[in-house]
Amino acid sequence: MNMRISLLAAMAVAVLASATPVEAQQQQRPPAPAQTQQQQQLPPLPPAQPPGPLAPAFIGVVSMLQVQQHSSAFRGVQTQLEAFARTMQTELTNREGQLRTQEQELQRLQQSLPAPQFAERVRAFEQQVAAFQRNAAARRNQIEEAGANARRQIDTALAAILQEIATARSLNLVLNRESALLSANDLDITSEVVERLNQRLARVNVTLPALRTGN
Repeated sequence: MNMRISLLAAMAVAVLASATPVEAQQQQRPPAPAQTQQQQQLPPLPPAQPPGPLAPAFIGVVSMLQVQQHSSAFRGVQTQLEAFARTMQTELTNREGQLRTQEQELQRLQQSLPAPQFAERVRAFEQQVAAFQRNAAARRNQIEEAGANARRQIDTALAAILQEIATARSLNLVLNRESALLSANDLDITSEVVERLNQRLARVNVTLPALRTGN
């Protein structure tokens, strides 16, 4: 009985979908209903009124990239997430090594075990591989969710700070500097934003949520 066991083979699933040709879709599409006489006799819309004078724009510009680079809370979150990722990678690598050892042992026993017994061992091994894959995906999602929760706290504080600065300076528009083609330096409020953010929220503790493996 020639049976090949592979971690990679247990991971691949292909889904094929065929598209309906455009001509077939056009043939199956029902004809548009004819307009009723009432619809054809609807009165025209009144002409649009000319817009009033625009309010003057008082603009502030903030570099969100520099805020992230100089915010102690942003940097702290990134450091914690990287530590979680390193721990996860170490544990997954160790578990993967154990599975590869089991795979090699199965390959060694393939010729000596009766076919039913060998097939049972293969099924048990494949269940372990599937559990490993679910756990790896769940661990990655766990870290991503923890990062999103932590950054949400920073975003909440940052939004309040921007609103405070806009009110104090009578700004009615605040732009991201990375999205602006050109901006004068005297419009930039990045330093003030970073200073207030570091004073108000120096650190955010990243907490891993409960692990959900989908079992």
